[in-house]
Amino acid sequence: MNAGFAKQGNLEMILSKFLKSRNFTKQSAIYFNEEYIWVITESGDMVYMPDFDGERFRLDLQCSDEDLGVCVLSALQKSRKIRFELSRSLIENCKSWDAEQVKILGYKSLRRMYKNMIRVSVQLRNNHLYFTPRRHVKLQAWEGFSDEFVGHEPEVISKFQPPAMIGAAARQAFLRCA
Repeated sequence: MNAGFAKQGNLEMILSKFLKSRNFTKQSAIYFNEEYIWVITESGDMVYMPDFDGERFRLDLQCSDEDLGVCVLSALQKSRKIRFELSRSLIENCKSWDAEQVKILGYKSLRRMYKNMIRVSVQLRNNHLYFTPRRHVKLQAWEGFSDEFVGHEPEVISKFQPPAMIGAAARQAFLRCA
């Protein structure tokens, strides 16, 4: 019995060292429906959630690629590594934000706001931005496309591109969500 406990302790120590040695990936999300584009900071470590202590932008569909790119970079800059225990407060913040958006924008319901919504995850890794299309599976849930879906690969560009190129890459990723 003590041997099992020792193995568990070793596993936790190894996992802890692994997590500390990994490079932290900054992440944000871009949501797009028939009326608006939202760019939101996401924080976490391995599991990411919207972080409303970071950046939140709501843009018109006609916004310039440059404006969209600036918002993406700003949201990524605010992404932070947080412990899993803190994610509960992030969930509550999401519920509050959803209710606020429905009220401010005059949607009749949360379902109406999320109808036909597209999501693109944006990750900053090794000086490259990865724009990954996501499939809308239910009201507030998205999943990645499996390898069998050709054409849904991430759009990858250097983080050193001008904001207009970053915004254009985001729009290209929107097209891959269909």
